[in-house]
Amino acid sequence: MNTRLITGAVAAVLVLTVAISIGFTEDAPTPKVEPLSEGEMWAESTKLGTPGPMHKDVLAKMVGDWEATGKIYMGGGEMPISGKSKHTSVMGGRFVHVAYEGPFMGGKFEGGGHIGYDNLAKKFQQTWVMTMSTNIDVMTGTYDEKTKTLTWVGKAEMPAKGGTITYKKRTTVCFKDDGSMHSESFATIPGGKEAKEMELTYTRAKKAASAAK
Repeated sequence: MNTRLITGAVAAVLVLTVAISIGFTEDAPTPKVEPLSEGEMWAESTKLGTPGPMHKDVLAKMVGDWEATGKIYMGGGEMPISGKSKHTSVMGGRFVHVAYEGPFMGGKFEGGGHIGYDNLAKKFQQTWVMTMSTNIDVMTGTYDEKTKTLTWVGKAEMPAKGGTITYKKRTTVCFKDDGSMHSESFATIPGGKEAKEMELTYTRAKKAASAAK
């Protein structure tokens, strides 16, 4: 008995059955999209370009001078890290410019970028550059009001034998009731489990004492 032919026949019947059940219909037509008139475009662009609740309620929480302390996890161990970060509101509250610096493995580490919320895409967006790399890191995020947590996701590449490996990245930023922020970063390589890479706690930098009169 030719089991290959039987298996093929069964598969063919299954395909035919599914095709009949959907009536050989094509994919559902996509909604028709038409360009806006010049006046409509201007009005919509103005609306989308105006800071909204996510800018005023979430991005605004990040603004200020911060002291950061935390750990980097690598090679089965951990290494303490610390630094200072300045988050500045720019372009009328539409974006937050980040400038971070701190000691790292006997040298100086610098990182920076911009954080924003896209009213059209309805997602947070972030760019990041640093002295340890020449690429521009891009991530998108969503905010959970109940947990006060901003979750970023993205992809990046790492060097490998014979080429590169693309891996997934996830970072959470939780806004604490005491005004601090706690960040945790994770990575998942193909075929592997998600692993924590780093965690940082940001506390408001203490203002320098005023000069004695």
